[in-house]
Amino acid sequence: PVTSEIVMKASKIQAKRIQKGKRLPFIDLLIGTTAIVYNSNLFSSDEDMKNLVEFGLELVS
Repeated sequence: PVTSEIVMKASKIQAKRIQKGKRLPFIDLLIGTTAIVYNSNLFSSDEDMKNLVEFGLELVS
């Protein structure tokens, strides 16, 4: 489920990405942040997900 913790973390991540001029698609941000919050590996070949590794995403491609 999408919790308030996920929404808050996603908004902070997106704000940092926007500062760099690199906004993430909303659904990618939501999926990636959910994996970060739940400390789960994410299996994906989506190139956008690589942008979330610096925020703690464990990406398996």
